[in-house]
Amino acid sequence: MTFFKRAAAAALCAVMLAGTTLSAFAEGGASLAVDPSTETSVIDPGSSDSGETTVIDTGNTTETTIVDPDEGDNEKNKSGSGLDVADEQYTEIDISTYTQWDGKTKMVSGTNYYIDGKLAPRGNFTVPKESRLIIRNGAQLVIYKNRTFNVRGIITIEPEAELMNSGTLTIYEKGGVENYGSFKGSVSSTVKAAGDLINRSTGNIAVSGIVNIYKTGILLNYGETTFTTSSKVKVTGDFQTPETGRLICGGYFAVTINGRTTQAGYFSLTGNLVNSGVFVFERTVRYYKSKAAKFSVSKSSRLIDYRHRDPSTPIPDGDGSEEDVTDEGIKGIDVSYAQGAVDWAKVKASGVGFAMLRSSRGPVSDKRPSAEDTTFQYNVTEATKAGLNVGVYHYLYAHTVSDAKKEAKFFIKTISPYKITYPVVLDIEEQSQARLGKNTVTKIVKAFLDEVNAAGYYAMLYSNKTWLTQYLDMSQLSGYEVWLAQWNTVPTYKGEFGMWQYSCKGIVSGIDGYVDLNLSYKNYAKIIRKGGYNHLS
Repeated sequence: MTFFKRAAAAALCAVMLAGTTLSAFAEGGASLAVDPSTETSVIDPGSSDSGETTVIDTGNTTETTIVDPDEGDNEKNKSGSGLDVADEQYTEIDISTYTQWDGKTKMVSGTNYYIDGKLAPRGNFTVPKESRLIIRNGAQLVIYKNRTFNVRGIITIEPEAELMNSGTLTIYEKGGVENYGSFKGSVSSTVKAAGDLINRSTGNIAVSGIVNIYKTGILLNYGETTFTTSSKVKVTGDFQTPETGRLICGGYFAVTINGRTTQAGYFSLTGNLVNSGVFVFERTVRYYKSKAAKFSVSKSSRLIDYRHRDPSTPIPDGDGSEEDVTDEGIKGIDVSYAQGAVDWAKVKASGVGFAMLRSSRGPVSDKRPSAEDTTFQYNVTEATKAGLNVGVYHYLYAHTVSDAKKEAKFFIKTISPYKITYPVVLDIEEQSQARLGKNTVTKIVKAFLDEVNAAGYYAMLYSNKTWLTQYLDMSQLSGYEVWLAQWNTVPTYKGEFGMWQYSCKGIVSGIDGYVDLNLSYKNYAKIIRKGGYNHLS
């Protein structure tokens, strides 16, 4: 399916949706998001400013990211905070080596700190890189109005602790805040998240001010998050509520053209939501919308709704005249040893339709020859047992045509005992291969794919836009379909592709931590079966 075809369909879908109402239901006893009548900003008693703060319209700003001045805008430095993104119960941290912070002393990189009791710093402070600040049970950290608190390290809010923000809290790219307790923001508060903001299942976030999730930022909501009627939220990065989470949105909530939000838990909308990016309703979402609430979409938006698709029901084959499935596509994931032990029954129940499994890799060195992925046998057996369509991929290290053929034969031998119902894929992305030149790299890729195809498998190429446009001569590979890797809200690759890996930060039931998310625009199970590929007959 081409980008232009999907873009046209998405635009048409958006226009149609603008005049429709999304189906919703009311959960018994659901609380609506309202501003507490007694809510006020916390003002530093030593400050001369005691007036009201006007909440700015976040829709007017063009800022999309926060660049750490110590790092610069360097893609290779964007590695995240290092927090565990899986939903984990709190385990008390041993603070015997930590220093109690007094709210006056500048924190030093490499030193960890904790807070006991109530602490309300009068100045502007930073949790530096390689440092952690723990707000302990029973403690409270107050950020006064017109004060700033920067997070380049980690803040952990324990289950019985509280962070009260009336100023500006900035989470830089490699910084993170994990909340097991209470995180509150008054009407004068601003949260700028270019890093990780994780609300654990025991956590409660309640904000009445401004929240900006920047391009590199993510808010993972395993607990309960409430945006009150005065709140203004803008998502240019990623906002996810997994199945355990609750999102109560009573204010203004905007997803920009580069933003993505996925709702899989409880979602109550009583305010005004504007989607210009990607908004996903997972099959498990429980969606409540009041009569006064507004859900608007722009022409650039993509609304993906899996609520009414039963994952246990196969996608119909049709009459064979059209291989495209829907504009939304079939939801899939790809996994390797990095995901650890996967509960495939939960993955299937969450609405995932197919899984691409790393089966093997080529030789890294003489001492590290070609090897099967350590989780492949388990994954292919259990994913198939759970009822998912299964594809496979091999990570290529070959630098010659001869070595590419050897790796292809190893790949074929590894997958031959199993039922593979989705494409059999070559993954190429090593920079040392790119330096060989377009002609040589193309010959290597073609040799590998030809070998797989000759063995009776449905061969496919996985790569990103840069490789497909700069390092490979795609005119020489026209006989093979493409699985595009481009982590974006809309793919910008102009060539043909049948699958799209659109995110590396998916949260899927049954998997601890992030997993790659994919969409398949063709019913490959049907194509492969009817074409006689993969030795399925």
